[in-house]
Amino acid sequence: MKINITYTGPNPQRVHYVLGFIQGHPFMPRHVRLAMNSWSDSDIRIDYTARDIPLELNEYYIPSQEQVFATAKKSSTWQSNEYTFANRKLYSVEQIKAPNSVFIEERKFGFDIFETIFFHLTRHEEYYCDASFKDQWDIMIEEHHFLVRNDLYQQPIVDNIVESLLLAIGLVPETFKSKLTITHDVDALRKFDNTKKSLRAFAGDVKRNKSLKSLAKIYSLYKDINAGNKKDPYDTFDQLFVKENHRKIVYFMAGGTSDNDEKYEVETELFRSIVNLAKSRDYQIGIHPSYNSFDDYVMITEERNKLQDAIGGKIRTSRQHFLRFSFEETITALSDSGIYEDSTLGYQHRVGYRCGTAFTFLLFDLRRDRNSKVSETPMIIMDGALLDQCKDDVAQANAFLMDFIESHKQNSHLTINFHNTIFDPTRYDKEAMWKMYYSIIEKYN
Repeated sequence: MKINITYTGPNPQRVHYVLGFIQGHPFMPRHVRLAMNSWSDSDIRIDYTARDIPLELNEYYIPSQEQVFATAKKSSTWQSNEYTFANRKLYSVEQIKAPNSVFIEERKFGFDIFETIFFHLTRHEEYYCDASFKDQWDIMIEEHHFLVRNDLYQQPIVDNIVESLLLAIGLVPETFKSKLTITHDVDALRKFDNTKKSLRAFAGDVKRNKSLKSLAKIYSLYKDINAGNKKDPYDTFDQLFVKENHRKIVYFMAGGTSDNDEKYEVETELFRSIVNLAKSRDYQIGIHPSYNSFDDYVMITEERNKLQDAIGGKIRTSRQHFLRFSFEETITALSDSGIYEDSTLGYQHRVGYRCGTAFTFLLFDLRRDRNSKVSETPMIIMDGALLDQCKDDVAQANAFLMDFIESHKQNSHLTINFHNTIFDPTRYDKEAMWKMYYSIIEKYN
């Protein structure tokens, strides 16, 4: 089956990008092919123009907003409007606020589906973000994000739009059991591995835990570890690296010039033993580029090469340290470094869909206005972000997590990130944290 989209507006490469995303979406029936301005042999036609014209049989109309595709207009004042389809609510990206309406009526859709998808996938608002909307890490403050402002971040709104579009034109979307990707960022191998670091770690624990009881507990743990009577609290890899048959990735650092980097060595026997353990449990090895690397392909390349030498294999996937990502520079820096898959685009302080989708997709290079070579596997749940959202209440975090997973157990993809450091008993109830981690995996087995 062939579906033709008629489009004569600006920047057709952007429309092609969106159609490519829809074509490759897991919901898309495999016998359906999308084409643009290819009128011959079309089974379904979609008129995507700025003018509402009478429709022929088997023809649909999507209004072309000609904003995201046509201009570089900043989006801080753009609005989300609600549209209903069957029992589902769908949300647009539009210039004006409008009353709630229907998604489709008489084969005419209510809003510009393609620009809305493009806006979210490309992180258009982050690319054109004012400096005043950025934090100390040069990242757009989450409270300014369109999805966060409109309380839509816990919904895969792009995936919902794709599924509803297919249903609306008479197709049957593919269905499947949700998949799980398990990832780990290794920011530090050990908490107490030299005197300077041990003192700094101890001071940090003291700062976070100001009660006399907590201080006594921290000091006792500190002494036991230094005496060799207990494992370092970051030495959790044997429990962390699971044997279950899911996709699994561990991201290691291999450099850094900032105080935000732990700067552990990858040539040591300790590091090799951790890598060998990961490989024995079928983990893919990725690079966790350092804090200052996000706009520097030379730095990313050097760190990638160093890690490749240490593990004796190629590195093709990455996640930026501190989730530091420049939509002007990082995409190019990654591809120029030989990195073709990224998993940085998740939230720092909440659980949800930063790009509106749960699935892997190709990044679009807005700077060069073309498809990049880098795919993105968006991170949906990060341990620290989950705990931030739940005010460091582990029981509350676990309850939220189970409800979230239950509501996305079909037709989705959950990428999680648990650090080896999160199970430190001076920070959280260790047993409760392990229970939460394993309960996620159990849900997907």
